Amino acid sequence: MTYDDQLKHLIWLAQRDKAYSWWRAKELDADRSGIFKGIAEDLKRAMLKGK
Repeated sequence: MTYDDQLKHLIWLAQRDKAYSWWRAKELDADRSGIFKGIAEDLKRAMLKGK
């Protein structure tokens, strides 16, 4: 899954279960590969923008 696809999925998840979505974003952000570095912050921005 690409970064953008994963972010869209996290946003979708957050509409249903914010706690899990946030936990998952932090997990992805901490991944050693670095592929999803910054995704937790991007999720936060997307959720604030959507309010």
